[in-house]
Amino acid sequence: MKIARTNNPKCWACVLLAAWMTLAISITGCSSTPTDPIAAKYDSARSYPKISLTNPSLYDAIGVQPTIETKSPGNLMQLTLPIRATSPEELHIEYRVIWFDAQQRPISPQMTWAPKRLSPRQPDHIVASASSDTAVDYNIQLRWSRP
Repeated sequence: MKIARTNNPKCWACVLLAAWMTLAISITGCSSTPTDPIAAKYDSARSYPKISLTNPSLYDAIGVQPTIETKSPGNLMQLTLPIRATSPEELHIEYRVIWFDAQQRPISPQMTWAPKRLSPRQPDHIVASASSDTAVDYNIQLRWSRP
């Protein structure tokens, strides 16, 4: 029996394509999506800041002084944060305060974002009061105003 040889380029292309496909399948195998949960990275910070910025550009745009903590006649925690724009332009930011109880759990309802306009280089204040007398700690969050 005689085997015929061919120099047909279309036939060689099919052979090469089949070889590449076989190689690709053997390399990738039957991959599947992992179903194991991904563990969260442990945050080694010993404590979180009392004032946090959601955008790094705020760091150079504003300046703050230590927060003044007081209690109202109804024993509600009150805060006054001295703040000012360090730039020659008026700034529009938003802030909110997350209040925490003695076990460091957030107190509900949480404050919504409030607008604040800062005049260029002029001292100003952010004032907030807790909604519960169980508040013993807080986190003031600052961000650029949203349109």
